[in-house]
Formats: sequence, C-alpha cells, structure tokens
Amino acid sequence: MKFRFRAAMTVIGVLAASAAVSVVAAGSAQATPPYEPSSYNLGQIHFYNAAGAEVTGGSTSDAPFALYAVATSNDPQASNTTATLYAYTPVANVDPANWTGEQLSATTTFPVVNPSAPSIVKTAGAHRPVLTGGSQDTTLANYVLDIPNTNTAGSGYAGLYQLRLRTAGNDPKYWAADVQITGSTWTLVYPAALPSQDASSLTISRSTAVRYGSATTTSATLKDSKTGHAVAGAALKLYSRTSTAGAWSLAGSASTSSKGVARKAVKPTRRTYYQWRFAGSPTLKASTSATETVSVRQVVAAHVTPTSIKHGKSVKVYGTVSPASSGQKVTLQRLMGKAWKTVTSVAIKRQKLPTGKTATGFVFTAKLAAKGTYSFRVYKRATSTLLAGYSSTVHARAT
Repeated sequence: MKFRFRAAMTVIGVLAASAAVSVVAAGSAQATPPYEPSSYNLGQIHFYNAAGAEVTGGSTSDAPFALYAVATSNDPQASNTTATLYAYTPVANVDPANWTGEQLSATTTFPVVNPSAPSIVKTAGAHRPVLTGGSQDTTLANYVLDIPNTNTAGSGYAGLYQLRLRTAGNDPKYWAADVQITGSTWTLVYPAALPSQDASSLTISRSTAVRYGSATTTSATLKDSKTGHAVAGAALKLYSRTSTAGAWSLAGSASTSSKGVARKAVKPTRRTYYQWRFAGSPTLKASTSATETVSVRQVVAAHVTPTSIKHGKSVKVYGTVSPASSGQKVTLQRLMGKAWKTVTSVAIKRQKLPTGKTATGFVFTAKLAAKGTYSFRVYKRATSTLLAGYSSTVHARAT
C-alpha cells in the first residue's frame, strides 16, 4: 500500500474541539460511493463534536473538522489502544488498496478517559477505536492540494475522498468514511448520518430523610420520551447543593442499567438537594431531573443509670447528640400516661459523663419520688439544616 506524508507535518491530533465546527443536517451530496461498502472495511466512522452531536459536514479549512472520530465496531485486536486517521483519494477502476493517501493525524489513545467527553465517546467501550486530537491536524483543504481527485464527472468518483481509521495488526483493513468536497465545503456521504435525536426524560427518586451518619441511595431512570423505552448504558451525572439558592456541584456519576436506572449512594451531613443530569447522545437530547431532597435527622443517644433505685433518690439520664452540638439545648421528657411531658432542659457541653468518659454531651438528674417505673426520652429540636431528633425510650425503676 502506498503512503504519502507531508514532510513538514507536525500533528498532535485530528478532530479536536473547535467552536467553528459545523454540524449540518443529515443528508448527502450524492448516493453511496460505488466502492462502498468495501471488503477492506472493518466498519465505518462517525464524527462528533464536544456536545456529542454528529458532525456531517463543514469547512475544509477547519483545523480540526470535528472533535472525535468513533469506529462503529470493536477492534479485532483486543490489545490495541491507539488509532490514527488517514485520507485517501479514490481512483476509478483501481483497487482501494492501491489508492494514494496521507496521514492526517497523530496517533491517539482510546478508550477516552476525559471526564468532559460526551457520552457517545466515553461509552464506546474499551475496544472500540476512538480518535481525539488537537488543532494542528492537516486540514482537508491542504490534503486536497496534495492529492486532488482527478476523476471525471459522471464516473461516480468525482470529488470523493475516503477517511480511514487504522489500528495496528489489521492491515489491509480499516474503518472508513467518505466525504464529498465541493469548493471549500465537505459533506459526509458514507456512512449515512445517524437518526435525529429524540427527547429524553429523567426521573429521580422520592425525597427522603436519613439519620445523621447514615447513607441512602438516590436513583434516576432515563427513558426515550418518544418510544417510552428505558435507555441502557447511558452516563449520568449527579449534582448536589445544600441550599435552594446555592450553586450545584458534581457529587458523582453512574451508568444506567438495562432498565435505564442509575444509582448512587450518598451520605449527606445536612439537608441536601440532589439532581441527575444526562448530557445527551447522538440519538437522545439532554435532560435534567427534578430535585430530590434528602433531610438529615439528628441522632440522640440516651442512657440511664442506675436502672433501679430506691424511691426518693435520683438517676442520671445522659448521652450524646450527633452531630456534636455544643452550646445547644436538649430537653428531657417523661411519659405521663400516653403523653410526653417536658421535665427540664440542659445545654450540651464537653463534660465527664456518668460512664467516667469525657465527651460532648448532656447529663440530666431526675428524682424518682415515688415507687414505679419511669420512662424518659431526650429531645433535640430542629435547626435550620437538620431535623429534630429523639432518643429511644429509657426506663428506671423506683423501689
């Protein structure tokens, strides 16, 4: 196979991001090229911009002309992790293996691990060739100057150029795409553009409450709004904020299951708002879920000592609050019949507890005036960011 290379070419990538990239509607300047599909093809190539939308045409002077080139099938050589893009000029009645071509890009690595890459690129899989690059690739305009198409009009070959994505060990085979160049514009003619995007819907799990220090799981379900079908294998991002007016920050990511569901365990330390987002794909528009509120309840741990004492004596009701709330008050309540009645309140502070250990907590002294069983609990009122907390009921017997 013949290869021609530009002697002064210093390329660090092809198909890199550019605001000037043109994304045109599906359609082609002519029918499928007469040499496609070729027996040399391992598959085809689709081109994408930074948002994950398919690029099917633009200016031949753009450097680069798209951000990513993605093969339509896995590499037969599972150990391959690099790919390179070439251009070739078709010649009527000549085997494609003997066409003259030129390397357009540097060799780049796949799979793509850039977190800002669109879903179509990040979910391509470990073995599907993906080419990413910078702004110093050879433009299609320069390639045409080097190796122009001289086929006559009416031959079916005029104005066509083939792009080949190559990886090691597959010669003479490659992944192919064909463009027609007219003046300063290129248009993809093979393969056909992917279908237009459907709207997507993203629903989130219901709001809930957890005890301080406990985790919960937030989930989202992604569906194609047009078909109602669940979308599997889509990358979703989870965002959170701790006030309704605050800025959203990235809290994690997850991929959807075969049922379109993504899940993420979270462990908030105060009331937190969560939102799932889908960046879109070539076949689905982006979508954002509603907001799920996860409230956090303060945890009050209470104990009583002794648990049995002669009437007229006092017991200690003591414990801690999570999160530690030094300076705030807790209230001791006693069950009287079927109602809880307030006994007294104390401030939480660092002190020696009846166990002999020093901790930030509370200590109540309660006199058991008459014989019987006394039931107590400790209440911590809500704050601006935390729900109220109640301890479990503790019992002391007066003999």
